[in-house]
Amino acid sequence: MGNQLTQPSRLAAAEAVAELGGSVTYKDSLGGGRFFKSSLCVHDDGGLVVVKVYAKRSDTPELRPYRERLLGMRGALAGLDDSHAWPVQRVYESERAAFLVRQYLHANLAQRITTRPFLTLIEKRWIAYQLLLALAQCHERSVCHGDIKAENVALTSWDWAFLVDFAPYKPTLLPADNPADFSFFFDTSGRRKCCLAPERFYDPAAGITPQQAAEASLTPAMDVFSLGCVLAELFLDGQPLFDYSRLLAYRLGGAAAAGTLAALDKVHPSVRGMVAHMVQRDPAKRHSVQQYLQEARTAALPPWLASTIHPFFASMLHLDTDARVVLATQEYAHVKDQLLAAKVSCNSRQSSSNHYEDWQWAGSKHHRTAPAEYKARVLRLLRDAAAHCDDETRLQRVLPYLVAATAEPLAAVKVVALRAVVRVLAQVRGVPPSEAKVFNEYVLPSLSLLPSEAELMVEYASCIAELAATAQAFLEQLQCRRLQHAASSPTGSTSSSPVLNYDEEMAHLRAGVERVVHDLLVGPHPETKLALLPHLTQLAAFAGRRDTADVLLPSLLTFFNSQSWQVRAAFYAAFVGVCPSLGPEGVAAIVLPFLDRLVGDPEPAVAAEALGFLASVARRGLLRKRHLLLVAMRLCSRQMLGPGVATPLRAAAIDFLAAAAGQLSEVDVYAQLLPLVLPHLAAEPLSLKATLRCHRYLVMALSPARLLVDPRYLLHASSYLSAALEQSMVAQAAGLAGPTQPAAFDGGSVRDAMSAALAAGMPGGSGTDGGMGSQHVAPWYPRGVLVAHLAEHRKCVNRLAVAGCGAFFVSASSDETVKVWDCRRLEKDVSFRSRLTYTAQTGRITSVTACQDSQSVASGSADGSIHVWRVEYAARAGGAPERYTGIISCRQATPDGSAVLDLAAWAPSMLIYSTQQGGLAAWDLRAGRDAWSLPASPVAGVVERFVLDPAAHNWLLGGSSRGQLSLWDLRFRLPVNSWQHPAGAPITALAQASAPLHRLGLSAAAGPLVYVAAGEQEVGLWDIADAKCRQVLRVLRPGNSETVRRQAPAALAPQAAGLLPSRGLDMMSRARQLAISELQTPQRRREGYRALLPTAGGQLLTAGSDRAVRCWDSGRPQQSYVVCAPPPPIPTAQVVGTAAAPDTAADASAGGAPLLAGGEGSQVSLVDVPQYTYASCSVHGVPVVEESCTLQRSSSGAAASGGDREQHLARVGWAERAAALCHQLAVTDLLRVEASEPLLLSAAADGVIKAWR
Repeated sequence: MGNQLTQPSRLAAAEAVAELGGSVTYKDSLGGGRFFKSSLCVHDDGGLVVVKVYAKRSDTPELRPYRERLLGMRGALAGLDDSHAWPVQRVYESERAAFLVRQYLHANLAQRITTRPFLTLIEKRWIAYQLLLALAQCHERSVCHGDIKAENVALTSWDWAFLVDFAPYKPTLLPADNPADFSFFFDTSGRRKCCLAPERFYDPAAGITPQQAAEASLTPAMDVFSLGCVLAELFLDGQPLFDYSRLLAYRLGGAAAAGTLAALDKVHPSVRGMVAHMVQRDPAKRHSVQQYLQEARTAALPPWLASTIHPFFASMLHLDTDARVVLATQEYAHVKDQLLAAKVSCNSRQSSSNHYEDWQWAGSKHHRTAPAEYKARVLRLLRDAAAHCDDETRLQRVLPYLVAATAEPLAAVKVVALRAVVRVLAQVRGVPPSEAKVFNEYVLPSLSLLPSEAELMVEYASCIAELAATAQAFLEQLQCRRLQHAASSPTGSTSSSPVLNYDEEMAHLRAGVERVVHDLLVGPHPETKLALLPHLTQLAAFAGRRDTADVLLPSLLTFFNSQSWQVRAAFYAAFVGVCPSLGPEGVAAIVLPFLDRLVGDPEPAVAAEALGFLASVARRGLLRKRHLLLVAMRLCSRQMLGPGVATPLRAAAIDFLAAAAGQLSEVDVYAQLLPLVLPHLAAEPLSLKATLRCHRYLVMALSPARLLVDPRYLLHASSYLSAALEQSMVAQAAGLAGPTQPAAFDGGSVRDAMSAALAAGMPGGSGTDGGMGSQHVAPWYPRGVLVAHLAEHRKCVNRLAVAGCGAFFVSASSDETVKVWDCRRLEKDVSFRSRLTYTAQTGRITSVTACQDSQSVASGSADGSIHVWRVEYAARAGGAPERYTGIISCRQATPDGSAVLDLAAWAPSMLIYSTQQGGLAAWDLRAGRDAWSLPASPVAGVVERFVLDPAAHNWLLGGSSRGQLSLWDLRFRLPVNSWQHPAGAPITALAQASAPLHRLGLSAAAGPLVYVAAGEQEVGLWDIADAKCRQVLRVLRPGNSETVRRQAPAALAPQAAGLLPSRGLDMMSRARQLAISELQTPQRRREGYRALLPTAGGQLLTAGSDRAVRCWDSGRPQQSYVVCAPPPPIPTAQVVGTAAAPDTAADASAGGAPLLAGGEGSQVSLVDVPQYTYASCSVHGVPVVEESCTLQRSSSGAAASGGDREQHLARVGWAERAAALCHQLAVTDLLRVEASEPLLLSAAADGVIKAWR
């Protein structure tokens, strides 16, 4: 049959197939070599068959013997159970050609190895096991294949392997010196790949004739060698072990043979030894295939392949597709249990894909299953099997089948497929970098093609939020992995994985999800909207504040006018979760225009839901006072509290009124809310506690003024008196002046009659330190005398900085300017004008510092820029500035485009800065680029403040917006320690304590001490070496001092639940929780300290949101005092019951003495005089210095009835001067400058800078 080489006959494949008659129709060519031409044909029965055509030649021998051999092989292999051998099924012969016909299968092994998704290790082992079993089945029936190669291994779509194209008609022996025979008979691929055993080649000197070579018998050892080559190619991912020339060299032995087998080192160790033994040159040393099969079952391959997988799939070989689905559904649980049991006993890496055959089979059967129920069963099997697979299998194998199933014509099948897609994606735990764009480029575009069928759209609406959350988790996981890799990799190293632009991918993802949500919201099916509305909170968290307001909200507003009452009711119930991202202003803009529709819906159930919505947003503080009262007025005017109203609606109205009462002050409740509700009540509500409180306030307002002493303070009076006497005796014994009590408002005489009532105690002017064995540093005590009032800035002054020479200082403001002020003229110049203004930088100027030389300044802006500029002035004798001449811009940079938050000079030519997105970095002014950077984890928050080692520049401590404190070693730029502030509050200020320990009231410390401001009116002194708080300074508010005193300071409290741990973070789940929490909680600036100024004498100056400047002396707490402070406001509850006008409360809170209407047209003025006391206590072994404030009430009514009217007028004058002298908004920074004497500068959010002596 062609053993003699002649010119092939030119016979077209289609023409040749036509000779078979009408039962076979030509479809396509499958290629082939010169010996055979293969064609894909369609049989009359509807199946696909492969037809191999041999064109006869003039010297073609008799073909009957070959026909008998082929039919004999078919008969020998016909009775096999679980057959893996597929011989030729039909043999035809015509005048011009011979035809071999067999069934067409999905692919051959050579094609499958190079087709995505590439074969996994477990798939390769499964195919290897089947090939060993196939050859064993053949050899048991005394059948040798003769041409085993990857092209002759056929695979089904679920990887059931068959040996095909048995070749008894090809010559057994080939001449070693003539490649023509090999090329003609065996090189069908044209790659010169050779899988023939070495003994099949003979030398010409052996005297073997072509007839003898053709008639020589095949041996099992020859097939074993060929199978070993196929297994090597399988595990080498398509790389052949031998080509024709290498096999001939291997046949001769020697060094060439050893080098040829070096490729086996890349074969997996589990089968490497077996393959190497199968391809030995000596056929006598090769084992039988049964021995190799036994070795594979016991050692080389997982045992569950033979015990579980193979019998399971063999049982379905002879069933049709639907019967296979039924059988698989019944047996799946049993097979799964066996595989999971095998997984426990096997290596986890080897058995991580035990279920690969389940999804492989299920996916292949899905397309050929006709009934919808069977297709749905297949998809459910696929989904369940994916739960036990690895992430690569889920993404590359399971997901494509499920996404393709969403294009099925039946809606029920598409719904099951969509559910399975969402579940499988949610099960992925480790996302490979190659799958970063799986949502943006594959999943969402594929699902966008879903038809707008009601049932399908309802399912899509119910799962889009989960799908979006999963996609966001994918990107966050990849971003965190990239940041961790960047932090651990050396500088300058590059990664081979693709770079993920997180912001760009997240923007694309949000845009895609928002398009889907918009289409679902505006669609015609109300069921779709009902399915989507319960997930609005998750969608708002995913979209973010801006996209929620710009994209989601316009579509949601249409729901107010929905024709379906069910949709309106569901909307009101779900819209509560979106409101925190809109804020009070946004909620008011929505509620007010639709208020009548909300409370007046014709459907009682909808109106009840609307009122429930209003109650929920009220409890969250998202409705202002006037809006709460407006809604209450509408409810009462519509008679919704009457007995004739439906019970659910009436209960909802009452619930709103209760929520409103909880948000309003007691004055508003009794003065405005209660009169609205009272006509609808059968009896006035009785609250004994509230009634007694109001009665007490009324009696206080009407009775003569007197000093009210809380009995709780009398318990501690003896200790205060003892401390004062002890301090006086110590001062007298040491020959020092005792502490005096100067006025805190204008520095007037201590002999003033009001000094006893003012509690701004401050040490005298001696300034001598009594410390033993330490350097004598004169303590600095600002007296609170206002020297200058600088009001050129139009917006908040953010930072202050003094030049290196001390001649001038600069102020950075949100009005996009930096102003230069002369220090020496602060006390002399009555005009209070700045000398120069730098306006070349745009954006809010957030930070400023002196750098390089005595005249250079660096400023950072919210637009991400850093400018370095120089102040030029003409100096007079002695070097002091005589005349400022201008500003020279030196350098400008925009590091990463995000806002610069803090800035400090580090070495003469280096600036350290922190940005909103890039963590910390050092800018080398000489090179004009960043010298190094310290990455910050987004989960830990933004580094808003940092403090440097002022001496050796060895360390840096950063404080973040989430209360994270991070210590860095700048010598090696490595993180040393990181801990969370127990309160979790933002770090608002940092400053290093440079005074000796005894002046700080401490005995020992492990490392540097840093003041940390976090939380409300509290400063902690932290030992950064061991991350422990050594001291706390805090302010107790008037009225609740005892309650707060019994509570531990925030710096000493246990770690709050839900705060980020410093190590072992589950960053993904925490990042999602933080994103949701920020959306649900309106952002507002906490009250607390914004500025810290420690002195060399141990004192600490603090200032913040309460507009007061305090001087703390932790070594001598009794000498702490208030430098300046506004007068305390008169609580609005104190004036209830008087004939005051509605503006009384506003007047009282603004400072000064409020006026109340008295009898016969008289005016009664009230003023509270604060008395500040300082004491030290110990909490958990840590010293705590506390400021307490008691208020002494003075009224003109009491003075008129016999009190000291002059003293009252003096107190009123003090209150008015204190209100005028202090800042009107929060103090943002403090600075010490040297003029004729040290001056204290304070900057505030009102744009004013004040200088104090």
